[in-house]
Amino acid sequence: MVKRLCQWIMDVIERLLTETDTVPPFREKISKKTRKTQLPPPRILVYGIFTATLFFSGLLILEIVHLILLRSLEQQVLNLMGYVVTFVVGAFFGAKRS
Repeated sequence: MVKRLCQWIMDVIERLLTETDTVPPFREKISKKTRKTQLPPPRILVYGIFTATLFFSGLLILEIVHLILLRSLEQQVLNLMGYVVTFVVGAFFGAKRS
């Protein structure tokens, strides 16, 4: 069950990071149509985003428990959550095909 959930999350991340590239027709006049190819992201990027998502979820649960039990916000946890969000957003906007 957990393995299927993890695989599903990684598939969603991979679909979000997949680039669609338009390839012009060949020089020969075999076909005048352009083709679309999909370029998958590097697997290490998908693992990094997945790990950051798990880390963010854990920090969110930790902050909610801290808020319920002690009725105060923990500033370090909020800072870490901001760092994780910055990493994920930077990965989505900065993912380059190597």
